[in-house]
Amino acid sequence: MVQCPQINDEISFGQRLANEAERAREMAYTLPPGKKRDALLEKARLADLGARINGWLAGQPAPITSARDLVFEGSRRDRS
Repeated sequence: MVQCPQINDEISFGQRLANEAERAREMAYTLPPGKKRDALLEKARLADLGARINGWLAGQPAPITSARDLVFEGSRRDRS
């Protein structure tokens, strides 16, 4: 019988999303303005949003200072 690899949940899904968002954002800021940078910033924005949604579903809402935080994070403000 074939066994599936077990997932090690030492780091929560929400934290993994937050870590990926931070990593993508750091990589984006090392690049000059362009499509690759925009794609990384969009990836970071979506990972942040996913982490927030995961928190809401888990009953741990993330603090939001304004509705603009949801829409205009990362790539929207940084586009040149």
